[in-house]
Amino acid sequence: MMLMTWIWTILADAVPEVPVPPIVPTPPEVTIPSYEGAFLKMFLTLLALLVVIFFAMWGVKRLARGRIKQAGPGRSIELLERKAISPKTVLYMIEVGGRQIVLAESQLEVKAITTFEEVIEPKIEG
Repeated sequence: MMLMTWIWTILADAVPEVPVPPIVPTPPEVTIPSYEGAFLKMFLTLLALLVVIFFAMWGVKRLARGRIKQAGPGRSIELLERKAISPKTVLYMIEVGGRQIVLAESQLEVKAITTFEEVIEPKIEG
């Protein structure tokens, strides 16, 4: 054991000490963030959203217009006129099989008011 300690001290004295430079923290590099990419992405997303909203509104209008009219070749029921009497009551004039029928619609019921066997043409005042 003594021999080991003696060899160790000889080796320790033979190796010169190398000075270790002190560790100095380097300041992080300051980078200015670029927002061009984020702005472009936001702008394209907004544009795509507006296009989707436009086509959705166009589709809803087209479907609603087709549902309200429901008149065309080969159809047996045609909506001739719609007149709101009050916020909750509406009169409809429809044509079914050559007969014109006046219907009243309210919150509680739909009721046939009268039926015309002959076609009534609207009067145009001029």
